[in-house]
Amino acid sequence: MINEHTARREHRSAQDTREPVEVHPLNTDGVSRGERPPTELVRLRKPVVIRQDAGSRVDGTMVNPKFYDCFNYALLSQGAADVNIAVGITSANPGEGKTLVASNLAVSLTVAYQRRTVLVDMNIREPRLHEVFDIPPGPGLLEAVSESAIQVAKTAVRDLFVLTAGMGNGGISGGLRLAIEQQEREIEASLQLEQVAAFRDVLYSLKEEFSFVIVDMPAVREHLVPLLFTNQLDGILFVVHGGQTKQGELDQGLQLLSEHRVLGFVYNGSDRGTVKRRKRAR
Repeated sequence: MINEHTARREHRSAQDTREPVEVHPLNTDGVSRGERPPTELVRLRKPVVIRQDAGSRVDGTMVNPKFYDCFNYALLSQGAADVNIAVGITSANPGEGKTLVASNLAVSLTVAYQRRTVLVDMNIREPRLHEVFDIPPGPGLLEAVSESAIQVAKTAVRDLFVLTAGMGNGGISGGLRLAIEQQEREIEASLQLEQVAAFRDVLYSLKEEFSFVIVDMPAVREHLVPLLFTNQLDGILFVVHGGQTKQGELDQGLQLLSEHRVLGFVYNGSDRGTVKRRKRAR
């Protein structure tokens, strides 16, 4: 069972404000009249469209009260009603429970706050969220990055939506690449470095429509997604699997991330009943 640890090195609340960016007007020759050039990023707003094919059920082996009741999500929201945040869920290695944590965290936030939440499947190689929420695999993130619209699907949980990994239509434009290995009949897809700006536009557009954006990411030691993509998120929750994640793997994974972007850790594999019994015994 998952048990969230709130211990973290540095915490940035969703309500923290950033220093305003000073943008100076330009002269006719394109040179700024101020002392510094403009540094404000230009974001492209993409329309968010609800797909017709909604999910009719949820995989009870993945999404269950014994999982989503364990979260102390004040770490993300600080109890604020107007919270708006994009959080990535990752781990050192694959198979340590990222999709389990992302799914149950999204359900927990949606039910507790009664706010619109979207789950984003960034596991392009081995997506799973469409299976968990009974949704066709595409269109999804691959199409959203390369096209003008973002197509999300309703789930059986009220106010919870999923942006699946997508299909890529057998090929991709705008820098998202599908490397097709004909001999092995395997399709390996990856988000490329040149798509950082496009991914930022997708996140920006989703945050305009949803209070919580939860991104199920690949494991950091897989190197499937350039780590610059994590800089587009407001923070990262790192999943640690009890009895499986080794200390050296955890240290290496954290070294690959910007330390200040790690909001906290989720310990997957503990037994909440056992923890309670230990506390009573003390």
